[in-house]
Amino acid sequence: LIDKTHVWNIGAIVSTTSSDWIRSTLYSNERGSVVASGNSTVWTGAIGLAYPSDYGYATSSSHTVCDTTNMYGWTGAAAKPECLDNNWLYTNFGEWTLTTTKVYPDAAFTISLRSNVYYYSVNSTYAARPVLYLKSSVKVVNGTGTKSLPYQLGI
Repeated sequence: LIDKTHVWNIGAIVSTTSSDWIRSTLYSNERGSVVASGNSTVWTGAIGLAYPSDYGYATSSSHTVCDTTNMYGWTGAAAKPECLDNNWLYTNFGEWTLTTTKVYPDAAFTISLRSNVYYYSVNSTYAARPVLYLKSSVKVVNGTGTKSLPYQLGI
């Protein structure tokens, strides 16, 4: 059921200024053509890591604060109850993302221990949460996606 030849976009985040890290900008950068020198813009494979924007769009809130607050600031008073507390990817531990930064070729973006988007040296210790894409033929055949009625997949 896993798409083993999925094309992953690996564009770099252009700005190292956290005020620029709103989820729509991160999404555009991740799918863009700007990369650290010598890097490709795509990678093909079955298992990868989440993008910073995946974390940004995993909130169930439709409040505009999630669209306009930079993701480094999601622990702030206005954004935390809307964006962070309603985020199904929120785990309260640090984890790597697939995305690098254009400015520092030896750094990658993380969801930090404080649940902020930030970049760190790839020599740092963070968790890795594997993600995958399902083939387009896969359908939800049963369940609601809750703990008591999880999705059941089929073709």
